Amino acid sequence: MKPIDLPFACLLLLLVASPATHASSCTYVGSSKFGNRIIKDVCPPPTSNGVYYFKLDLDPGGGFAAMKLSSVISPADANCDQSNNCKAASGPGYNIFISESCLPTPEAKGMTVSNIAPNEDMKTFKPMDLTANEFKRYYVALSKKKTIAAGDAACSVAFNIGELGSDTSSRQSCVIYEYFPNITSQIPFCTPPAPFLPAGQELWIVFVPIVAGLFAGYLIWKLIKWQDLRRRARLVCENSEVLFRVSLEQKVAIKNASIQDAPISSQEASLAHQTRIVPDQIRIEHG
Repeated sequence: MKPIDLPFACLLLLLVASPATHASSCTYVGSSKFGNRIIKDVCPPPTSNGVYYFKLDLDPGGGFAAMKLSSVISPADANCDQSNNCKAASGPGYNIFISESCLPTPEAKGMTVSNIAPNEDMKTFKPMDLTANEFKRYYVALSKKKTIAAGDAACSVAFNIGELGSDTSSRQSCVIYEYFPNITSQIPFCTPPAPFLPAGQELWIVFVPIVAGLFAGYLIWKLIKWQDLRRRARLVCENSEVLFRVSLEQKVAIKNASIQDAPISSQEASLAHQTRIVPDQIRIEHG
């Protein structure tokens, strides 16, 4: 029996041990497909706020699946090699935003997907190799950069739809729909995040109202104390005036009593007697 060649045996072992990779091309539902690319050669209309939307359904078929060869290239006529190094006369013209539950916008960029979104790099080639271990529905926004004007060559964009590959299932599927939020959308737009505050400014927003409240409380307390002080001073003045009047009346009463109780001298008595008899004398003279 001829012995089995060792390299051939190793190759056979690798083929047996390695699971087969099943891949299926993504399906596009829309009117802008050229080969395996979705091409938009003009800027998005004003009614879409400068964004092309797509709905992307990934079904791994009960296993794990990953998109392959899927990417966004702007402008669409850029020349890219196998290493994804691209040469273009203008652009890039688009950013990528992705969400699962709402429609992303430049102000609300949706979820973070490692190396995929949000992608606002100044690169012509942007990867779109999403993964799924269960059914996933993504809303993809190709958002025109604000620096790109209507009619610019960078307004064109190509979406390479690629394929969905799985090592665990052969029932995976990938479907891409062109999405028009103003016509068919029941999905809300994403909510912009709260304004970002520079480091330390959050403390100022909390600290300043507290200090202002304490200062206002201090001023109110000082006003109350000042009013109380005025009231006390007025009472002291009123009490002092009453005491002064009472004291003065007492002194006058004592003075009057001392005058009435003082003894009368003989001269004062004689004068008083003379004063009393004068009328009788007057009556006798006139009688």
